[in-house]
Amino acid sequence: MKKLDNKGFTLVELLAVLVILISVMTIAVPAISGSLEESKSKQFEKNKKLLANASDFYVTNNKDVIFITLNGNTSCFIDLNFLKNENYVDSSVLVDIDGNDLSDIAAIVFDSVRYTFTYTLKKDIDNDIKECTTGVSANAESFSG
Repeated sequence: MKKLDNKGFTLVELLAVLVILISVMTIAVPAISGSLEESKSKQFEKNKKLLANASDFYVTNNKDVIFITLNGNTSCFIDLNFLKNENYVDSSVLVDIDGNDLSDIAAIVFDSVRYTFTYTLKKDIDNDIKECTTGVSANAESFSG
C-alpha cells in the first residue's frame, strides 16, 4: 500500500491565511487612499502659492499692468495661460486636485489695496473686464501671496 504524501497545506490553513490577508487589506487600503488624497490637496495648495508668487513677480516687474477700480477694489486680471506662455510658471503648476488643466478655465485677480491674489474661474469674470486684462470676481477663493 502506498503512503500518502503529506506535502502542502490543508484547506483550513489556506483559509486562515486568506482571512488574515483580507483583514490586513481592509485596514491598509483606506489608509493609503486617504494619504493620497491628502497629498493631492497639499500639492494643490502649494501650486496656488506658486501661482500667487508668479503673479506677484509679474505685477512687480511690469509697469504696464492695467489696474481698474470696481466695488472699491483696485485690481488686475492675470490669465494663467499668460503666466505659462511668459515662463512665469511651469504647466505642471496649472492643474487642480484631480490633475485637470486649469490654464484655459482659471485666472488670478490681484487686489493691489489688500495685496491679495484671488484664484477664480474665468467664467465668473465679466467679459468686458477680461478683454482689457483687468477685473474682479465675487465668486472666488482668496489666498495670500
